[in-house]
Amino acid sequence: MSVIGVHIVRLFGMELSRHTLARACLSAVVVSGGLVPFHFRKHLPVWVRVACLALIFASIGICCVWNFRIMRSHVENPPEWDFRVFWMYGKVLARHGNVYLPSEYQEFKELFQSDTQFTEASLNVGATYPPHSMLLFEPLGFSNIHTAYLLWYVLQTAALVAAIELLRRIFLGGSGVWGLGLAALLLFALRGTWVTINFGQTNFLVLLLILLYWRDHELPRAGVWLALGILVKLYVVFLLLYPLLRRQWLVVAWTVVSSLLLAFASLLVLGPTTFFSYFTLHPASHLPSWVYSERINQSLLAVILRNSNGGLGNRGPLAQPLFLALALLLACVTSWLVYRLRRRCEYGLALVLVLTLLLYPGTLVHYTLILLIPLLVIWEYREDFPGGIWGTVGLIAFVYGSIALQQGDSTFAAMLLVWMVLAGLAVFRTQNLQTIQPEGSDLLTAPH
Repeated sequence: MSVIGVHIVRLFGMELSRHTLARACLSAVVVSGGLVPFHFRKHLPVWVRVACLALIFASIGICCVWNFRIMRSHVENPPEWDFRVFWMYGKVLARHGNVYLPSEYQEFKELFQSDTQFTEASLNVGATYPPHSMLLFEPLGFSNIHTAYLLWYVLQTAALVAAIELLRRIFLGGSGVWGLGLAALLLFALRGTWVTINFGQTNFLVLLLILLYWRDHELPRAGVWLALGILVKLYVVFLLLYPLLRRQWLVVAWTVVSSLLLAFASLLVLGPTTFFSYFTLHPASHLPSWVYSERINQSLLAVILRNSNGGLGNRGPLAQPLFLALALLLACVTSWLVYRLRRRCEYGLALVLVLTLLLYPGTLVHYTLILLIPLLVIWEYREDFPGGIWGTVGLIAFVYGSIALQQGDSTFAAMLLVWMVLAGLAVFRTQNLQTIQPEGSDLLTAPH
């Protein structure tokens, strides 16, 4: 068994230390300690329920205090990544500059005394976000970086709190304070939450918008949430695959119309010169090649590049043959399953969500915050999973531990595992429907 473990570690490029193993084990234990008592809560003595709830909320309280200290430290002394980049966008826009021209950022070289990577990937490239995303960053430029960071953290914290409540309502409904505690614990136990706070990233806002879309995915207004999600993070556009496959044309129409309105608003704010510069300058094409293969990138493309000797070469990131072949395979399998599933459509939507994380070339470690949604889908239907409650807890704990390792390709492996599990459950569900449906049809047509 030890030999097998060594080979697995080498396969995913891990260099494990006691610290990383302890972090992974702690994450897995915390998650298990929240899920198991939640499932059996109605059968536990009162004093055990009170003790479990006290431990859950005490853990949440410790996490909140710790994260507050991180926020306060970063407001006082902003780190290099990532909020500093957002603030620079706002500053350039505040003086009516063109955020897509690298020359607009030269003043920040002396101000920040940036390292080589920050200069190569940001100052020498310009903004890589599309024009409508600048509506989110433009207000940051009207204050100094410390005040802007404080207000930014307030916005992200509000999104985090709202996301916790939505997680409770959508996946843990009827569980009251237990559901609230479990939703918060699952979020804080996920490595992506801590990295998001550390970088000052937008993942809480994305999670909130995806949850709003999830809640309303059968309604036309779901397209508004998709459009706003695309504004925050471009990869949300991949989620359009679901309404397209389900022929939800009103949702698609609302997404397109809302996106066009946001684009028009950004045209008015940025001006035509800056707006069209994004399409003529193609700033993302000027990113250094290491961006697509750095360790924090856990996309399918990054894993392929790290494990091959060729690198990008003269081809663009989306022109790698192996990536294209595997991406097409994953997309086709996912599309077929989504199309075939008529009931429990949550499996299909969760599959599209995980597919998005796998295929988007810029999927970073902290994007796995979104993986909580598919995991809660599996938890919601834990009776369908092999091993029932214990098999489900084991799977979720393993996924959390793999992400917490943050070594080699462990996060990618966790995402791929979740996709495979969802695909397996979807196939099982499809086969069951095919077996049951003819029997139901015979009963309906048989003479009485």
